[in-house]
Amino acid sequence: SSLSSSSPRDPNGDDATRVQSTVYLSNIPKALSKADVRWLVEEIPGVTGLRLPKRGGKNMGYSFITCDSEASANAVIAAVHGMELEGKALVAERARTETRSAGDAADKDQKKTEKEKGKKHKRGKQWKRDAQEEEEEEEDAAVDPIAAARAEMEAEAILELERARRAAKKQMEAAEAVAAERRAKEAAAEARTTAMLAERRRRAEAAASAAAAKRD
Repeated sequence: SSLSSSSPRDPNGDDATRVQSTVYLSNIPKALSKADVRWLVEEIPGVTGLRLPKRGGKNMGYSFITCDSEASANAVIAAVHGMELEGKALVAERARTETRSAGDAADKDQKKTEKEKGKKHKRGKQWKRDAQEEEEEEEDAAVDPIAAARAEMEAEAILELERARRAAKKQMEAAEAVAAERRAKEAAAEARTTAMLAERRRRAEAAASAAAAKRD
């Protein structure tokens, strides 16, 4: 595509000639971006630039399309005039000197407004930070030393109670572990005793059976 992002200067330096090859496109839906408007005309031969003034993040409803000849400007008008976008019919016509000047003034006003907004935003953020720091300093200065000491003692007491609770818990866990180990040993000893008694009973029964068999 031959479309560039800015309007070229006329080689003869003639403002009237340059305006005659510029199309003023109005009634543009505010939601359209520069890329959207460029897409409408980028395939038309001779289109060399496009400006879409914005304010508050949205376009201002009009655009300037520069062409390298009156024939190209006529082709742009024929292609987009009356085209409906989002329920609005575009209006394309030759740009007038005063219209172009108004557009330039609007661009300058927009840049100036955005610059001032940026400065105010930065100042506002700095003032907010300064005010917050002053409030924190005032709060720190207003703290009652007696209340602060009491709060510190209460915090230390809470920590001490927590340490005691954890120590008691560890002691209880250790005692439970010892008791569990003792119970395990007792159970093992009881199991061995039961096994020994069962073995003795089995042997006694076997011996009695053998003696009875001999008598028979």
